[in-house]
Amino acid sequence: MTAGQIAADDRLMSRAVLLRPLQSADQDWCYSLMCGPAGSTWKYRGRTPSPDVVAADLWRGVFAQFVVVDRNSGAGVGLVGFYNVSTEAARAHAFAIADPPRAALVTEAFGLLCRWGFAQFGFSRVFLEVPEFNTGFLASLGDAAVVEGRLRNYELWQGRFWDLFIVSLTPDSFDGRVGDLLAARTGTVAASSLDRAALVELVGELWPLDSLGCVEVLSAAEDYCGVAVPDTVLAELHHLTEPVEFAEQLVLRIESLPSG
Repeated sequence: MTAGQIAADDRLMSRAVLLRPLQSADQDWCYSLMCGPAGSTWKYRGRTPSPDVVAADLWRGVFAQFVVVDRNSGAGVGLVGFYNVSTEAARAHAFAIADPPRAALVTEAFGLLCRWGFAQFGFSRVFLEVPEFNTGFLASLGDAAVVEGRLRNYELWQGRFWDLFIVSLTPDSFDGRVGDLLAARTGTVAASSLDRAALVELVGELWPLDSLGCVEVLSAAEDYCGVAVPDTVLAELHHLTEPVEFAEQLVLRIESLPSG
């Protein structure tokens, strides 16, 4: 995969990522993604089915799915898509799987996917099926993610049963929560009036950072310094457990980035 590959739609592109349709040539990469660390809390959860099984699962019930490509390196960092879609009822289920260190980019891509689905197909609701052990990924969505149902003791993982949550996003709730953020991420980088203190304060407000929080911090960091900030900067700080230290180290790293 190269950064020059074209997304299926200009709306499926930001400064950091582009979404391109999954191709048959991606099968080996998908197997590594789904059966590696990224899949430890996803469908296979440590199992390694045959490549033929994984290839069949890739398309079961799928409406549209895209490889998330890091535009800086051209590498695939995750997969997002819609499945179990009813165009008549204007509803869809959505999924995302990410290379763990690159979760922020895949979250940004998932936002692009949902925005595209609402606009392109008129979906009135997008559903997510989220095991209880993955609900931390939804923390930053707040009230935008509505719990529609809860199946008790539905999933077995790491020796115990977990609930499964059925969560929905609507066009209005989605836009209210991430519309401005996506608009910023799809525009050009330009330094704003955001100062160092405000950036540090934002990290504290969002702490602990889930993947959406990381996207917000990346966007604020670019506002602060006026240049693109690679998501890998955040991955380098993953070992830090105090928000003030994290914010201070982040500022030091982005201030050392080349300008222009």
